[in-house]
Amino acid sequence: MENKEIVKQMFDVQKKSFDNLFSATTMIQDQAESALLAFIHHMPGMDDGGGEVLNQWISAYKKSRDEFKKAVDDEYARMESFLESNNVFMFSDQATEMFKNLIPQDLTKHMDDMAAIYKNGYDEFKKYTDENIRHMQDVIPAVGKKKTKT
Repeated sequence: MENKEIVKQMFDVQKKSFDNLFSATTMIQDQAESALLAFIHHMPGMDDGGGEVLNQWISAYKKSRDEFKKAVDDEYARMESFLESNNVFMFSDQATEMFKNLIPQDLTKHMDDMAAIYKNGYDEFKKYTDENIRHMQDVIPAVGKKKTKT
């Protein structure tokens, strides 16, 4: 078997693995989103503001996730077209440099953007939740605590 065919088969396995992992991760994230939304919407004291922050966070995360997937798919297509071309495939320093240039430049940017969106959304949601918890503690006395008269 030629080197080119071996590399093509390795590439196909890696691409299928990525697609399956991405699909499974997306399913898990969607299930977590459903559970979180159900929990938040049934939480006493939660008004529409918290739900809107959560919806904005979810939509921004999904948008970044889709952009990440598109960037990876574009690079896979680019690599696939290279492997299917009639170029002689040799393992050399020149090939190593060529592979370094195939790494998507915007992939790192999308990953950094996703991390920043996640962190900002998490911080906003945590702040909102902490405020609601403080409000609920003021409204509902703690169980087991005796009120002292002053």
